[in-house]
Amino acid sequence: MRYDLEDARMAQEHSPKTIPLKVRRWKTDDVFLMLKDPFRQQILRSLANGEAKTGMELNAASGRTRHTYLKHLTALCKVGLLVKKENQNDRRLLLYGLAPGVSVCNTDDGMTMDFGCCMLRFAQLK
Repeated sequence: MRYDLEDARMAQEHSPKTIPLKVRRWKTDDVFLMLKDPFRQQILRSLANGEAKTGMELNAASGRTRHTYLKHLTALCKVGLLVKKENQNDRRLLLYGLAPGVSVCNTDDGMTMDFGCCMLRFAQLK
């Protein structure tokens, strides 16, 4: 039986499990507004490995008040750079992760985040 690319494409189109991926496009002004704050950059950087974290974990090293770090997390979620997830271990705490459309690439000299409208480069931590 011959199975070519056209057959694969048709099978994928008619498969009930196929869900089209919608890539989020952010407003450039919103992205720059979020990235101008060093604490928000720190939040994005700490989520770059793909692992979702609680607000307390994201704030651990900064020493900011609960109200302050939640304000920043809410702003990042509202713009769409972060997504909230349910925490299976403790339903009282939400998990925060990078939005699926944010592309992260590790390089020799650090890390790059691609937001579609701009790229943010982080130097390697020493």
